[in-house]
Amino acid sequence: MPQKVRKINSEAEYKAAIKLVRHFADGFKGADGYDLRHHYKDVSQYKRKKLQRYYELIHDLTSRTHEVKRPRNKKRLRSLQEFARHPEFPKGLKVAFLPSADPDDKQKIIYDKKTQKVKRVIEKGTIVRREVPFDHDLLIEDPSAAVQEVINKAKGKRYLIQAGEFDIPSLLSSDHRTLLDNVTKLMNKYGATDHNPDDSNSSYYENWMHGVISYDFIETTTWQQFLTEKNRNRLILKERRAETSRKKRRALLKKELKAAKLRVLGKKK
Repeated sequence: MPQKVRKINSEAEYKAAIKLVRHFADGFKGADGYDLRHHYKDVSQYKRKKLQRYYELIHDLTSRTHEVKRPRNKKRLRSLQEFARHPEFPKGLKVAFLPSADPDDKQKIIYDKKTQKVKRVIEKGTIVRREVPFDHDLLIEDPSAAVQEVINKAKGKRYLIQAGEFDIPSLLSSDHRTLLDNVTKLMNKYGATDHNPDDSNSSYYENWMHGVISYDFIETTTWQQFLTEKNRNRLILKERRAETSRKKRRALLKKELKAAKLRVLGKKK
């Protein structure tokens, strides 16, 4: 899961956040009250909260391997953001961060001509990805029927379970039985017995197990190459996050040591 973003509380962090957000959202130019020449403490509390909100959202969505898409049609943009599992849809955000096995591979988006909704995404030229949400009422009543329903809507040769904004690579399925077994395991492990279903922040499965991602392809070798790149990019991203975490811990330790040293010097005086 994405690492929690610290609150912007310094001049350097404020300027870095504005520069990042400006790449992907409107409403953060100097004319909008976000002048880089001004000190962040002189910016209104409302504007600082707005910047923090956008910064955290973009940080979370870019913490996974992704491709940035910029549909000009507003309906297509919203549809693609929903397909990409954005947790929220602020008006100023002008892009969709579409999950991708290889960020250098340009994915093709197929939209429904009438509704402008995303019908499917084609990766690597021949791999078709579809996403279908679970009917959670049916999932509780009859898990087998719920799994069959998503398979019927998103037929493919491989299936992954959606976990929030991500998927679970270790639970790759190739048929109804395997997918049902994986879904049932998660429902049992994260069910109401050990997790509070009334708490939206709990690990109860309905809070994060949203549906199924299907992959359809012709050549098995193409799928294997796709899967290899997907896993390689996941490991690279994981290492980058770990390195960022290490740097933050070192900086915090350095700050604490400096504070301790000043306290000791103060006592000596």
